[in-house]
Amino acid sequence: MAKENTKAIDYIFSEYRIAKMKGNSAIVTPEKLESFGIDISKDKISIKNLVLKQESFFNKKYTVYIIDKKRNWEGILITDCEDLEEKVLKLYKQEKSRITYDELLQLKIELKDLNYKIGNNFKLTQNLFSSDYNIELVDNKKDGLGRWKSEYVDGKKVSLALDEFKLTKEFYKNNGEPKLNEELGRHLSKYFENVQTQKGNNKGIFDIEIGNGDFVIEIKMASTIKSSKHGASGQINQYLRNFDPKKFMLLIAGEKNEEEKPHIQSLINECKKDFKCHWDYLYAK
Repeated sequence: MAKENTKAIDYIFSEYRIAKMKGNSAIVTPEKLESFGIDISKDKISIKNLVLKQESFFNKKYTVYIIDKKRNWEGILITDCEDLEEKVLKLYKQEKSRITYDELLQLKIELKDLNYKIGNNFKLTQNLFSSDYNIELVDNKKDGLGRWKSEYVDGKKVSLALDEFKLTKEFYKNNGEPKLNEELGRHLSKYFENVQTQKGNNKGIFDIEIGNGDFVIEIKMASTIKSSKHGASGQINQYLRNFDPKKFMLLIAGEKNEEEKPHIQSLINECKKDFKCHWDYLYAK
């Protein structure tokens, strides 16, 4: 594979960016191209996703054009540009509502369409009065990373996220609740904003808290739940004296055969009938 002529690429990108920022066509001279080792015997030269064309036989200068308008100058699809996604996320966190034309050019990007889907939950929409693009969320119930905002968390969404967690029998047998708590917190952070583990507040200490008490999870390993109704049941009852059961979930982790044990079933039934809180069983496979 031929070595990439980085100096020539950097020069052409720079000239193209400067011209576009001024609203002009980008023009490069054959002498300058030749100084970078570019073969100027042709009237058309391709550099990444840009093409240099000699407009006439008498004018040897090259005008620079973009080839595929759905890609950046490097040739990467605009919707796949990680630099663009990172920039948009940074601007969003800074509470800025648009990305400027100059900022796009710095990323080697020209946007031509009316709107673009960027990342998990961003949409760029062309500004009516400039070449800038407005930054919007596709789903206002989610943050810029596509995670549910805390106020929209509920038991069903948490259960769906837990379905994607893979608990192996090896992990289950060799680790306790603190390690599982840590791994689940990391996993749930992909689906919900502001997930914290072992969060203490005036309502008790919960294994996992989403938002500022918007939803909490108490984790129990099936192998450690005692047959007596006093342990886990009493602890949950204590929590729910001062906490909304609609925002509370008991999560039991264990093997399939452990779920069928009478004291486990009794605890699950309490959640359903007495506590009226959410519950889920995480199977070790």
